[in-house]
Amino acid sequence: MTKNKTYIKTLIVLSFVFLASCTPIAKIIYGIKNFETYVPNDKRVEYYKPYFETTDKKVNIYAFKNWEGIQATFDSVGIPRVFLHNILNDSVYVLNCHEDMLDDIEEINKNNFNDILLANKKEFINLKNIIDTSAILTYTEKEIRKNNKWKVYLVNGTFMGKTLRKKALPVTNILKGIEELIIVDVSIDGEKPKNKQ
Repeated sequence: MTKNKTYIKTLIVLSFVFLASCTPIAKIIYGIKNFETYVPNDKRVEYYKPYFETTDKKVNIYAFKNWEGIQATFDSVGIPRVFLHNILNDSVYVLNCHEDMLDDIEEINKNNFNDILLANKKEFINLKNIIDTSAILTYTEKEIRKNNKWKVYLVNGTFMGKTLRKKALPVTNILKGIEELIIVDVSIDGEKPKNKQ
């Protein structure tokens, strides 16, 4: 009995140590930086430039008007996220940003969705509502291509680093039938006000 209690206590302590150390490890592996609430548009455009350099499709970049939009995104959508909305049949898939997406994109191009996760519709609808109510369009590149199949929603932040950005690039340079790429940057557009701490 005492051995079981000791085992359980050890397991609990190790779990806390692992969870506490997970964030620094993730920062090192993925190059995640400290979160910045306010991001100037030129910095945002520079960060997302590889996405619109690898596609001839329309790219829209959104940021938020205020903290409430950021909070709503963290609470109901999560970050980073890639949603693929099939506008022909209204199905929505979600890709894992922490894995190499190349295999998933190649399977989608072959119309093989066996290993592709269907998105939680509520999560996707929440994202669209957050964009409509709390986000502002900060940048547009190229014209929309009609008669295509996919609207791609990328929920990310400039603080997420280059490694995660690179993992998502196959979405724009390999996925066939993209009508539009919609980037939702989890930041407030502009410079940090001088009176904010």
